Amino acid sequence: RINRNIVDKKIRTFRRLSSHFMNLDINALPKDIGDSMHIKIGDNYFCDNKVLDEIYLKTSVISKKSDKKRI
Repeated sequence: RINRNIVDKKIRTFRRLSSHFMNLDINALPKDIGDSMHIKIGDNYFCDNKVLDEIYLKTSVISKKSDKKRI
């Protein structure tokens, strides 16, 4: 029962994210096709939430900087 609550919470979190990020689509939930959630992240970025948008953009810059250091 505890595991089910954890999984349900994660599903709700991804549904919230997909409602704010227009390029994030949930194709299948766990047990629909298999044991995993299937999501698609498109190229056309758009977020209708100012705070989430700022967090995403700032972490994207950090991520790109760390990728350059690995090369």
